[in-house]
Amino acid sequence: CISSSAFDNRCGVAAVIKAVEAVKDKLNNCTICVQLSSQEETGGSGARTSAFNFEPDYAVVVDVSFGSDPYCSRTQTVDLGKGPSIGISPVLDRELMKQLVTIAEKNSIPYQHDVMGGRTGTNADNINIAKGGVKTALLSIPLRYMHTAVEVIDTADIDNTAKLIEEFILAKEAELDA
Repeated sequence: CISSSAFDNRCGVAAVIKAVEAVKDKLNNCTICVQLSSQEETGGSGARTSAFNFEPDYAVVVDVSFGSDPYCSRTQTVDLGKGPSIGISPVLDRELMKQLVTIAEKNSIPYQHDVMGGRTGTNADNINIAKGGVKTALLSIPLRYMHTAVEVIDTADIDNTAKLIEEFILAKEAELDA
């Protein structure tokens, strides 16, 4: 585990960059658009405008989720070191969530679930309603002490998030090749 300020959402950026680096020479049919937007904490207008402009077929949003600690409810947190959480929410695409679970299990990538009763509080809330709608999934990296100067993450969770994104992209590439 490592500690620093502002891992939200620098660790997500690291996972996305690692995933894109891993697939960059393996794609023939997929076009990947990476969106590193601002203003997620203040309404998500950066994500909203980019998704409207890109018109993606799918979006996999990467953010952080509250990591377990002695002062938080176990039902509202996920464990550090046990992989990214795959979001379950009414605003997220159920089929993409199932695909991510299947890919994680097939490739022995540890994962958890993060269940939300409504909006996710992430850029996924704005991306999924862009233009005619975008099928959106959410991967969250467990982070303890969010929005403090001593945020804590397990670097294995970044690696496993990157691997899950990589395998998701390669699965979509295989669908296009078929």
